[in-house]
Amino acid sequence: MKIYMHGLKQGITRFTEKIPPGFIERPYTGFYPNDFRVDVEVDKFDQDIRLKLEMKSTALLRCDSCLKAYEKYVRIKQQQLYKIGLVPEGPDHEIIYLTHDTVEIDLSSLLAEGVLLNHPIKMQCKERCKGLCSGCGEDLNIEKCTCEEKDIDPRWEKLRNLTE
Repeated sequence: MKIYMHGLKQGITRFTEKIPPGFIERPYTGFYPNDFRVDVEVDKFDQDIRLKLEMKSTALLRCDSCLKAYEKYVRIKQQQLYKIGLVPEGPDHEIIYLTHDTVEIDLSSLLAEGVLLNHPIKMQCKERCKGLCSGCGEDLNIEKCTCEEKDIDPRWEKLRNLTE
């Protein structure tokens, strides 16, 4: 997705685009098979351009606890400030500086960064997912475990007596 500088007027410009997930880097490509709806608000004032992005899609995830596949609605909001002109001496990680002869702003890396930063670290189908039994592999969300109680290490027996 690109914003072309030629014809970009002062004030607010809004547009919406559907983008295929090709901008996402591996290994995240498999999680986002559907197109993203991207709503962009471009606010140009003098030599400054403020972008507000909102991306929406669905992610196909697999629960880390019970291994079930599930869908999750994804809504990602981002902002980025661009300045046209000279770059100051010290680094400024909040602002991207553009030269006067810049033709377009490519948003691919900004969109990919948004997906990466908002991707869940731990994927869970529900907040209180019980997962799988480590002994028999039974899904504890559906049925109780059928494993027999294992012999306890005698070193822990005194602790068990305290809880009874």
